[in-house]
Amino acid sequence: MALPKSASLLSAVALVLLTAPTAAAAPPKATPAEATVTIGADQAAIGTLPADFLGFSYESTHLESGEFDAQGSYPQLLKNLGPGVLRFGGNTVDKDFKTSSPEALAALRRLTDATGWRVIYSENGARFDAAAVTKDVAAVSAALGPALTALACGNEPSSWQSKGYRPAGYGSDDLPADAQRCLDAVRKGAPQVPFAGPDLASTGMLPAYAAWAKGKIGLLDQHYYAISGCRSKDATAAGLLSRERASAAASTIGKLSATAAGLGVPLRLSETNSISCGGIAGVTDGYASALWMADFLLTAAEHGAAGVNIHGGLSGTYLTGALGNAYSPILSDGKRHYTAAPSYYGMLLAHQLGTGKVVPAKISGGGNLAAHAVRNADGTTRVLLENLDGAPATLGVQVGSATRVSVLTMTAPGLDAKTGVTIQGASVAADGSFTPGAPDHADCPGGTCRITLAPYTAVVLGTVTAATPAPAPATPAPTRTATPTPSATPSASRPETPTAAPSPSASTPHPASAHPSTGPELASTGADGTELMALTAGTGLILIGGAVFASQRRRGTHRRA
Repeated sequence: MALPKSASLLSAVALVLLTAPTAAAAPPKATPAEATVTIGADQAAIGTLPADFLGFSYESTHLESGEFDAQGSYPQLLKNLGPGVLRFGGNTVDKDFKTSSPEALAALRRLTDATGWRVIYSENGARFDAAAVTKDVAAVSAALGPALTALACGNEPSSWQSKGYRPAGYGSDDLPADAQRCLDAVRKGAPQVPFAGPDLASTGMLPAYAAWAKGKIGLLDQHYYAISGCRSKDATAAGLLSRERASAAASTIGKLSATAAGLGVPLRLSETNSISCGGIAGVTDGYASALWMADFLLTAAEHGAAGVNIHGGLSGTYLTGALGNAYSPILSDGKRHYTAAPSYYGMLLAHQLGTGKVVPAKISGGGNLAAHAVRNADGTTRVLLENLDGAPATLGVQVGSATRVSVLTMTAPGLDAKTGVTIQGASVAADGSFTPGAPDHADCPGGTCRITLAPYTAVVLGTVTAATPAPAPATPAPTRTATPTPSATPSASRPETPTAAPSPSASTPHPASAHPSTGPELASTGADGTELMALTAGTGLILIGGAVFASQRRRGTHRRA
C-alpha cells in the first residue's frame, strides 16, 4: 500500500494549493489524532537493552554455504548493529545436520573476530548421536573459542512427533530425558560452554522442561513469531502493525521472561520474526517490516527478553523446497554482495537507542501508536515513537528539562516499498557502511515537543541534560537543503553536522569523529559506544525515525524538513 502523497514528508504547516475558480475543490485534510506521551525517565526500569541484544538466526546447514566469513559487505552489516549474536539451528539441524566442516568453522571464526559477534550453535537433537555430538562440540569450541556463547540441542521438539522423529505419544514428559542425554554429550566435549534450550515453538512443553532445567542451563532459548501460519487472516501489514498483535507479543514474552527468571537465567528469543513460513511477499519484505521490527524489538526488551535473533537466510530461499525468503533483514546474491532489506533498517533504528534500562513510556490518546524509552548509562533518555496508522497523529511528548530536539528521519516510498528506505536521506552503502545525514532541529517549549507524525512513521528521541545555550556563532554554520519530493512542502535548511555511523565492532572501538558545533558538545553514543552525533550545549533531544521537524522559533512552530 503506497503512502498518501500528503504523507511524503511531515509538516506542521499547511500546504496551500492555488487553483482556478472552476477547478474541483481539494479534499479536506484529515484531522490528526491527538495523544500525549509521558516518559518515565526517572522511574524504575521495566527491562534492559544490553549491547548484544540484536542478532540473527540461520539454518545450521547454511554454515557450509561459504557466506559466513569475513568477506564482502556482510561483516560491516553486522558491525552496524553492535556486538550481536548469530544463532545456527532451525529445521535443518534436526533434518539432515551432522557436523560442521573445519573450513566452515574457520571461516566463522574469522567473521566473529572481524565483527565482535558471538555464536549460539545447535546440535541435532531429534536424530541424536551422542558420540557425534561430543566430537562436534569439541571441534566447535576449539575453533570459535570465546566467540562461542552457548550450545543447544534440537529445534522445536514439540514438532518431532509430527515430523516422524519420535513415536506417537511423545510429549512434555519425554523432553527432559532427551535434553539430559544431549547435555551429557555436550559436557563431554565442551564442559565450560553454557547450555541453552529448549528452542520450543510454543509453551506447552515449557513447564516440564523448566522443572528439569534448573541449575543445568545458562540460557532459556525460545521461539516466537508475531503471526504463525502463512495463511493466517492477519498476515497483512495492518494485522502485523496492530496493537492487538503487539499486546499478544508482550503477554507471551512476559510469561517466558518469568520462567527464565525462575530459573535464574536470561531469556533469548533465539528464533523470531514477523510471519512464519518465510514471511509473506508484499508484507514482510516491505517498509511495514521496518516499522514492525523497531516496535517489536523494544516490546521484547520491555517484557524481559535479553536478546533476539531474527530468523531467515541470506539466499533467496531459506530452506530447500520451502516458501520464498520474504522476511530476512539481509539478502545475498551469492557473490559476496549483500543487501539491507527494509527490516534491517528497523533493527538499525532500534540500535540508535543505545544500551541501558528500559523505562516506562505511556501514551494517552487515540490512534495506533507505540512508544518505548531507554535510559542510557550516561543519563540520556531516548524514546522510540511510531505512528502505525493510516491517519496522521499529533503527539505532545513530555521530555522533562529538554528544550530542543535534534532530528533524524526514516522514510520510504510506501508501506510496501522494498527499496528506498533511508534514515535522514542516507541508505546502507554498497560496502555495508551506514552514516545517517545531518540532523534537523526543533524546539520543545516548556519541556513538551508537539510533533505531528504522518501515517506509518517512526521517530526516536533522545533527551540530554539541559544546559545553558551557547552563544550564536559569528559565522553561520554551513547548511544543506533537502530535495523536496512532489507534493511536499519546501524543505527547511539543515545544519551540516556530520554523524558517525554506529558501525565499528566492540573489539575495535571507533574514535569519536569531530563535529562542528556552535558550542560545547554533548556526545551521544550507540549500543557499541560509537558516537552517533554531537549535540551542542542546550540541545534537548535526538529524533531518529519517521518524521523530520526543523525549528522555526520566531513563529513558535515546527516546519517539516
